[in-house]
Amino acid sequence: METSQLKATSHRTLPNHQRHAQTPTHAAALSFCRLACAPEPPAPPDELAPALEAALLRHLEDAEAFGDRAEHARAAREYEAAIKLVPWQPLAYINLAVACGETGDEAYIARSVAAMRAGVAGGMADVHPLQLNLAVALSELERDAEAAPHYLAAWRLSPTTPAALARGL
Repeated sequence: METSQLKATSHRTLPNHQRHAQTPTHAAALSFCRLACAPEPPAPPDELAPALEAALLRHLEDAEAFGDRAEHARAAREYEAAIKLVPWQPLAYINLAVACGETGDEAYIARSVAAMRAGVAGGMADVHPLQLNLAVALSELERDAEAAPHYLAAWRLSPTTPAALARGL
C-alpha cells in the first residue's frame, strides 16, 4: 500500500473528534484556547532576584534619563523593557504612557495603549493611574468610546480625580 493510501485509510478509521484534532488549524485553535483560558498571571514574588532587580533598575533609570533629555521614544523603549521583566509593576506602565504621550507619535501612543490594556487584563484593573492614563491615551487617539469605560473606572477608583471629572463622568 502506498503512503497516501495509508494516510487516507488510517484517517478514515479515526473518530471524528480525533480526526479534527490532527489538523494544523485545529491544533492552533486549541493552543489559542489554552492561552485565552489560562489562569491569571502568577502573583509577583515577595523579592526580586538580585540580577532581575538590577536589570529593572537599569531600565527605569535609563528611561528617566532619556525622559529628562526629552528623548521620549528611547524612554518608552526602556519602560517596555522594564514591563517585560516585571509585568506586575504598574509604575512602568504608567510611565510608559507618559513617555509615549510626550512623543506625540500616534504609533507610540498605540503601543502604550496595548501595554496598558495588557496590564489591566493582567490584574491591575484597580490601579487608578493606569486606568486614567489608558483613558487619556485612547482619547488622544480619538477613540473616545473605548476611553469612556476607563475614565469611569478611574473615577470609581478615585472619585475626586480632576481629569476624570473633567470628562463629565
